[in-house]
Amino acid sequence: MSRPIKNKIWTTPNLQEKIIDLISQGFLKKGVDELVKEVNHIFFEDKTTFRKTHFFQGADDVVWTKDRLALLKKFVMLDAQLDPIYKEFSFLPKEIIDKKAKKLRGKSVKKKKHQDIGAGMGRLVTGEEVMKHSNPPALTTHRLDNPFPIPVNNNENFWLFVINAPHLGLEYNRVLEENSLRNMLREAERRHVDAVVISGSLLWVDAKKSTGFLTTHRSLLSGLDFDPSVLPKAYRKKAVEIRKTNPPDMVCFAKLRERVLNAMGGWSKVTHQKSGQPIYSGKIYFSFGYQEEEIINSAAHAEILYITTKMRNEVMRERQLLEALLVSKMARGESTREERDELRVQIEELLEEEKRMIQSNVDPNDRKRFVDSIRAVLISWLKEAIPNSEFLSQGSVVCQVGKKTVEIIQSPENNPISSSLDGYMKVGGQRSLENKLPDMALVAAPCNIDARWGVLNKMDGVDRGETHAWQLPVAIDRDYLRKARPEMIRKASPIEKLIRDTNFEPGAFCLGYVNGVWVSEPLPISYFNVHRSKTMISRTISEYIYIIADGDNHAGMRSKVWIPDGNSGFSIPIEVALSEILLRSFTAKGKPIPAHMYVNLADDMQGHHFETQQTIHHLAKPYSRAEALVRKLFADAERLSNPEDIKKILRMLGGEYLQQLRFRGEDWLTNQFEEFVETSLRPRVPLFEEILRNSERVGLKIRGIEEVLSGVPIVDSRDIGAVNLISGDHVGHTTNEEIAEGVLYRRTLIGLLLGSKTLGMSEDALNKLVCAPNWGNFSVGYGLISVPGGYEWGVALRHKPTASSGKNGDRMQAIVENLAERGDYSRIFSGKNFLQLSGHTHFYSAAFSRKKFMVSCASSTEGDAFGDMLGFRKNNAGSVIVGIPVKGPEFGPIRIIPFTYAFLLEYFKNPWEIDWDSVFKDPVGF
Repeated sequence: MSRPIKNKIWTTPNLQEKIIDLISQGFLKKGVDELVKEVNHIFFEDKTTFRKTHFFQGADDVVWTKDRLALLKKFVMLDAQLDPIYKEFSFLPKEIIDKKAKKLRGKSVKKKKHQDIGAGMGRLVTGEEVMKHSNPPALTTHRLDNPFPIPVNNNENFWLFVINAPHLGLEYNRVLEENSLRNMLREAERRHVDAVVISGSLLWVDAKKSTGFLTTHRSLLSGLDFDPSVLPKAYRKKAVEIRKTNPPDMVCFAKLRERVLNAMGGWSKVTHQKSGQPIYSGKIYFSFGYQEEEIINSAAHAEILYITTKMRNEVMRERQLLEALLVSKMARGESTREERDELRVQIEELLEEEKRMIQSNVDPNDRKRFVDSIRAVLISWLKEAIPNSEFLSQGSVVCQVGKKTVEIIQSPENNPISSSLDGYMKVGGQRSLENKLPDMALVAAPCNIDARWGVLNKMDGVDRGETHAWQLPVAIDRDYLRKARPEMIRKASPIEKLIRDTNFEPGAFCLGYVNGVWVSEPLPISYFNVHRSKTMISRTISEYIYIIADGDNHAGMRSKVWIPDGNSGFSIPIEVALSEILLRSFTAKGKPIPAHMYVNLADDMQGHHFETQQTIHHLAKPYSRAEALVRKLFADAERLSNPEDIKKILRMLGGEYLQQLRFRGEDWLTNQFEEFVETSLRPRVPLFEEILRNSERVGLKIRGIEEVLSGVPIVDSRDIGAVNLISGDHVGHTTNEEIAEGVLYRRTLIGLLLGSKTLGMSEDALNKLVCAPNWGNFSVGYGLISVPGGYEWGVALRHKPTASSGKNGDRMQAIVENLAERGDYSRIFSGKNFLQLSGHTHFYSAAFSRKKFMVSCASSTEGDAFGDMLGFRKNNAGSVIVGIPVKGPEFGPIRIIPFTYAFLLEYFKNPWEIDWDSVFKDPVGF
């Protein structure tokens, strides 16, 4: 409801301040009439000038001043008793305080579900519910041959919003507008995504039987509110009284079923608006993982234990009746021997049946039956609580989203883990042999420490393909949980270990597929756990700085990747391919390219520091075979008279000649340098011009180490610029570490740019904007970048990552820990979020950790005999674009946009239209 418009009487000097003072004196407790009377007495000759209606128009501002509201919010956020507030604000009527506190908490719109006596301690369901779901539909396993269909509006342009492991039931922020899970759904609605996917670990409920003090310790993180509606009527009144008075000699009791139903009420609350309408209007899909399996199996065990005990007691009771009958008959002497013997046989049979009735003897088929039934009940509760929801499956599931297959992988690990992606990448090779790799894999786990990315090569028939894989972040409010229980020392549960891990970076994940291009956005929790007013639903959160990166171009290498260009008829180096796409899609159409920075991650020349001449390309022809082919083509041409046919022969001859030159490679460093300049650097001069113009136009500010530390713009060899060309190890090894070749590229590029007729920048300006950062013979660059009014990001550029790991798994596995151990080596990143861009590994990879994120670009080469000999998986090739939000991590996600070998190969065969507004979303200055 909108706030009432204030009457102009509120502009009376000192009126508002005086009313605040009068309220502090207790006038509001005397009644609004008394307050209005006093105001008129002080300010106005006409004692009816200021009326009650005027007061109510501004009541919220004068009653709930900034300090008062902040204090009340704190109590509400921590779910504390309000007695100290009543005492502190003794000048306010109690009902006014209660009304405001209720508004801050938000009104629950959950459907009440009354507990029946039938579910005992440890049991999740009643006998009636088991009967209702006694024959649930079989759990469908969705694999590549029968994926679960998720409809989207456009098969070529769709977006998914993924929430992994929200652990509802944990302590949470009760100020509704700051609730991170609720804000995730609001963000999904703001973006108009095609679907929301909740990838498991929906509930955090302690299903373990109490075995000591650790149950109490774990309960300190419980966020389940007291909800009498889920309690049985016979116990409800007593529980309410205990909760109201908190007596020293009594406690409340909540069964597993009641705690789970309480959590269902929480799901209903966070997914609905106060009006009862869904927060997210689209379809929500959810799947079950480790946590749900544990709850279901625990509940099935308790249910079977209850049934077993009940059946055994019934048999025992029957046996005891017969024993009593036998004793009576014997005492009275009224029975024959045959009758007594028959009773003894029946007693023995019942005793044998009673001994059989133990948990370990339960038929596995019955265990399966109860697991299936309880799972069906849990699914039905969640579908009732979460609007427009549909169950995917339990365990890993493959979905068909548009034309792409997206697999949700459920990790079997419950402890904090950063290697979920590593495990998936390592089994990827076997899955590729079995032709069982999807287009996108999302690796879910209850306690993933951070978000990570990697890419696997695969074959789609005879065509190249890739599987992108993301380790999903956990969707819990780390910051709130740390503040809520700072006194907890022992790490007794996986969640406690997780929230105290220094590298833990929770959040959500948004995945887009735009005309062949995957756009990935890991959103940090800081984006969600701040106050999100309704006005943010309809406006852009932040603009972006876009950084284009490539590297490991290896001019002269026999396995360098060249892309056949259907337009020109020639092949272009893969690092030039992205530049060509942008120039044709933007510059050729009179539009600026929305990029602000370029980073070359080194090793642009292959060098000759080992026996490269022995690494022969498998398609290189000996001279005799090449000559035989030329003779044949000449002979074919001489027989032809049609000029078009002769041109075709010439094109074949020219193509074969150039291809064989590439396959034979170039071992001499001088020729490699010339090849890189002429085939890679010079063709991209128009792109560099665009980037330099953009950086100048938007006011991109780049500060180096010395400028940050001393305040004086002293030139430092490690300074970064708008265009960066760093040195690698191949040339260094070739020249006994005496040449850092980035300087050579820099001087060459500056010369080319000075010859531009359109750029119009001085040599002094280019010397500052075009950099080749290094630290002696080690390639590293440090700086801070920002635009006017924006957040200042740290940027570290280096050829080699700070640590190496993974080989055929996650290449970032050791880097996160290493950076955390190193701290701020640059001395300028403390208190800031920073991006590290690196190359060298020849693989796409990324990791998003606390205050730092690392991206490694693929190479411009394809795996050769060297990689095969060392047992590496096939490396990645291509470029990547990284988008960072201008206003900082609280206002937008990092955006990762790879342009892979498979994509570039297909695009240049027959180019198609790309929705660039979705790829380059909200570029600053455009």
